[in-house]
This record gives sequence, C-alpha cells and structure tokens, in this order.
Amino acid sequence: MIKYQQDKILGGIMVTDSNNERSPNRPYPPPSNVITILHRLRSRNLPDEVDTEYLRDSNIPGGTIARTLFAMRFLGLITEADNPTEALKSIHTSTDEEYKAILSKLIKESYHDVFDVINPEEDSQDKIVNFFRRYTPASQRSRMVIFFLGMCREAGIPTLDVPRARTMAAKPSKERV
Repeated sequence: MIKYQQDKILGGIMVTDSNNERSPNRPYPPPSNVITILHRLRSRNLPDEVDTEYLRDSNIPGGTIARTLFAMRFLGLITEADNPTEALKSIHTSTDEEYKAILSKLIKESYHDVFDVINPEEDSQDKIVNFFRRYTPASQRSRMVIFFLGMCREAGIPTLDVPRARTMAAKPSKERV
C-alpha cells in the first residue's frame, strides 16, 4: 500500500511503499486540471469534499484524477480526507488579486526546496528539469516541470519559459491497401 506524508527534511510529499522505503515525489497532472478545479470552486458553492466524484463531475479525465488529487494535496488545497483546507476556503471567497497571492504563497511553500535554488523568472526550463532530477518517478520529470511552471504562471509568478508541452513519439501510421 502506498502512503503519503509530509516530509520535514526534504520538503514536499514523501511516498512510502509497503516496504517502508521513501522517495521524494512531485505532482505531475496537467496544470489545466488543477486550474479548472480552482476556477470552478471559485464560481460555485464550496463542496464538503473535493474528491474523485467532484473531479469527474468537473470533466477531469479519469486517467488523471488520482494525479490531480495528489497535486491538490501537495499544494495544501485539500486534506488527506479530500476536505477543503483553510487555504482553499480562502481561494473560494477571494478577489482575483487575492487568488493569485494565495496561490503564489501555496506554491512557494509547497516547492520551497525548488525556490531555494531555482528562480523561474530567470532560469530556463532545462535548468529546472535538471533540478527536478532528484524527484521520482524519473519518467514523469518533464510533466512535473510543466505542472510547476503552469501553476507558477497561474499564480502570477513570472517564468522565463512558457511550460513546454510534453513531446510524444508519433505512432507509425498504418498504410491503407
């Protein structure tokens, strides 16, 4: 069973597996998923739970729901029980300016280890990807950076690079006979 817990030394979320081995992890859903949820929550009544059903009702693709919930927990928007935190309650009732300030604070707190070394306004996406090498899973690092930069931009934190879309190898097309 996988368990998530806040790590005081490395910062961020630590994933603990059934062998009790720990590795740092960062969220990697499409930033648009979290942004869609935040905008929806600001324009409607705040639910008691922001859970799988709520995300499904918000048209978040099924394959990214778990990653989106993990990202919302990582940013301190919901609890482990999927309840809105005080920060999310503040975002719910905030003005546009307050929204960006609250979100910026949450991002800087959640990624404090990144901001200690990286300045997204001055550092290239390649440098940020290199810093993210310490996070797992390795195969998702580019998505982690895309999420990080996308959330920075949403919060009004200037970024040097626009988050690059993840590149995928094109599938060979089948020739018709």
